[in-house]
Amino acid sequence: MAKPSIFSSNYDNQMKRRKKRKRKISLLVVVLIFGAIVGIYAIGFNDFSSKAIDSINTLGSKLISSKEKTDNKEKTDSNDINKAEDKSEDVISESDSEEKEATTEATEEAKIKEIPVKINEKVGALITVDKVTNKITEVTASNENTQYQLSDTRNVGLLYDKSAQMVYIFNSKGEVKDITYTQYVSTKGEINKREDVIAYRSDFVWMGTPKFIDDNTVIYKSFLPWFTTVNYIWIYDNTNNTYKTVWINNKLLGGGTIEILDKVGDGIKVNVDGTDYKVTPNAIATLM
Repeated sequence: MAKPSIFSSNYDNQMKRRKKRKRKISLLVVVLIFGAIVGIYAIGFNDFSSKAIDSINTLGSKLISSKEKTDNKEKTDSNDINKAEDKSEDVISESDSEEKEATTEATEEAKIKEIPVKINEKVGALITVDKVTNKITEVTASNENTQYQLSDTRNVGLLYDKSAQMVYIFNSKGEVKDITYTQYVSTKGEINKREDVIAYRSDFVWMGTPKFIDDNTVIYKSFLPWFTTVNYIWIYDNTNNTYKTVWINNKLLGGGTIEILDKVGDGIKVNVDGTDYKVTPNAIATLM
């Protein structure tokens, strides 16, 4: 719209109408804008609120989920750490136990020593000796043909070669003494050597089932002195290196079957053909 001329006679009226028109237009624009805002606000508020609330809830859920995940991870990590610590403690405990066992074994091994018992330059047995008490604690024979026995005091032991019928005494130092009865001399002066007799008679009992009565006395059975199939009881005294037969009621104690059994007081129990006797180191037998 053209602006009125200042030289027009109707200039003032035209300007007044122009100003009123501008005010109406401005008012209308304001009303329209206000109405639009109010309309938008009225129509979209619920959706906006819902979306806002949903967003807040979603954000909260995410935060809670994230926290739960973090807590779970912390718990898992804590459990893993605890398990690792427990496993580490178990390993340490097992290690400590093994170390204690090894230390105990080492201590026990330090208290003992092994000594070979040699017979004719060959090892007849291996003995284990306690270093503190100097007692023989264990004997390992070199072969099945060799039998052994320890005295009650464990100061000495016996080795018995079954096939050769030879007997040896050994001590805790591994020192060996051959106590085999090497030959029998008859009242007529005839000499009968062990190796010759058992070679001629394979069933001959020269020295059978020897056992300790005490540290210095060994009892055994033999077909000597009559070279028959009757067994007689003999005693070996290590203090004076003597061999003697056992008597009872002024006759030799012997029979078809003899079993040398267990210690009884100061002697040892012997069964001869079903009858029990007690034999003492002095070669005396008494009926039990």
